Amino acid sequence: MTNNQVVHQGVLADVDPAGALIILTCSGDKESGGSAEPLSYDEWPDSLYQARSSLHKRVHVDRTRLLPAWQRYDGHFYKAARSTLMRAVADRSHILIISGGYGLVRAEENIGDYDKRFRLSDWRPRGLLEQLVVDEAHRVNAQAVVAFASTTSEYAKLIRRIRWRSGGIDTALLVTRRPSRDGAMVKAPRTLGQAFAAFWNRYIEQLPTGVVVESLA
Repeated sequence: MTNNQVVHQGVLADVDPAGALIILTCSGDKESGGSAEPLSYDEWPDSLYQARSSLHKRVHVDRTRLLPAWQRYDGHFYKAARSTLMRAVADRSHILIISGGYGLVRAEENIGDYDKRFRLSDWRPRGLLEQLVVDEAHRVNAQAVVAFASTTSEYAKLIRRIRWRSGGIDTALLVTRRPSRDGAMVKAPRTLGQAFAAFWNRYIEQLPTGVVVESLA
């Protein structure tokens, strides 16, 4: 655990979701199928494509059918957040997903199907993803960053070790769920999906029990 400060949940009410970079995580469960024709999207730096290519030499990714990332992932978070996430994407919100197979993907970015857990050690050079997250926040002119991730996950590890303030980002929040002895694989992502919906809909008083907010900057 870092020296990040746990803050009152009400701090989320001060963040406009439409002006924030929202960071989500991928899921093991995925929707099958998709289209054979990729849609256009903003390009990533070559460094990410090179890192993806290196990983894909070791991990099979089925690119024959592609889906937008927010539709491909179908775990408990996405089931709980689906209707809100659909509206957020339709509103062209800035949503970034940490992905075991792609490193980082934008919500509307078309991806294939794969079976690979996210591990920081897969992405080289060290610091690549951290810098790309900061760059993405600047690209979309984000007024704040709000991330949703299980507290002991590799995703949270990545988010916590980003040097937000030195990257010029003054407001960065990590929304997690208080650790419990049971239901981590189901309750944690489902709770975070509900928390995302409450945040996006500006119903902070409806945040589910167990949600913890860390200030990272």
